[in-house]
Amino acid sequence: VKEVRVKRGNMQVLMEVVNQIGYRCLVEGVEASTIANVAGSTPPKMEFMGIENSHGMVLRHWRLNTVDMDDENADPTLRAMAEAGMVPNVIDYFDVDTDPREIFEPGQPYKIVMTSTVEGAKVYTEK
Repeated sequence: VKEVRVKRGNMQVLMEVVNQIGYRCLVEGVEASTIANVAGSTPPKMEFMGIENSHGMVLRHWRLNTVDMDDENADPTLRAMAEAGMVPNVIDYFDVDTDPREIFEPGQPYKIVMTSTVEGAKVYTEK
């Protein structure tokens, strides 16, 4: 079991990682009740997808499935919107592992990509 902590400003994300799957993800600095309401009965888990190279940097790629389409206890409005492809149901999070130019620090968020797996959906956001 490894513990991963990403901290920026007054926000931090903590999680345990076992066999490339994140468990017990804790976000501090936002309302916990908001996360619980969106998650439904089963909190979402971040899964480690691997290492990627981008512009000479080594990035860690994590994936979060935000809406479990099979969870009958998930928020019905959010679930319906996800099933219709109106909101993203997958968030890909990339943080810096190594930056040879030393512009980014290890663990610093690099980008977030939000998409929908629903065929024909036009949901795509990159930050």
